[in-house]
Amino acid sequence: MPRKAKPTDDRGVPCTIVKLSAKQIGMRSLSMAEMIPDKVLRKEKFATLLQEFLVIFIVILASYLFWHFFISPYTAPVLGMIFDITINTTVAIVISFVVLYFLINPLRQTKFHRIAKIYLDQARCPGCGYTLTAIAPNEDDCIVCPECNAAWNESRLGTPVDS
Repeated sequence: MPRKAKPTDDRGVPCTIVKLSAKQIGMRSLSMAEMIPDKVLRKEKFATLLQEFLVIFIVILASYLFWHFFISPYTAPVLGMIFDITINTTVAIVISFVVLYFLINPLRQTKFHRIAKIYLDQARCPGCGYTLTAIAPNEDDCIVCPECNAAWNESRLGTPVDS
C-alpha cells in the first residue's frame, strides 16, 4: 500500500500545521475551544470535529467494556451497582480526554489542506501562525514566511479579520 504524500507548501516543500500549545490542546480536548481568544483556532476545530468525536466515542466504549468485564465483577459487589457505574463512566470520560489530548496534533495533520486553507484565509502561515500581511511576494507570486520559510501563493491569502 503506498504511503500518503506528506503535506507541502505551495512550492512543494514539506510542511506541517502549526502546533497547538498545551493550553490550546487542553481546551480542545475538553471541547472548550470557544474559550480560546484566537478566532482561527476556534474555526479550525470544525475541520477535525468528526475525528475527535470518533476518538472519544471509541475510547469511552473500550474503557467501559474493559471496566465492565475485568474490573466491575470485583468492585460492584463491594461498591454497589450505581456507584460502580458512576466510577466506570467517570474513568472512561477522563481516559478519553487524556487520549484525545495526545492525538489532537496528529489528527490536525491528517486535515492539513483544510486547516491550511483556514489559516491562509486569515492571511496567516499554516506552518507557524505568523501573519503574512505586508510581506512582498517573490517572482513566483509566493509569499515566504519569515518565521518558518514556508511559501504560500499570494492568491490564496485572504483578508485577516481582527481577533
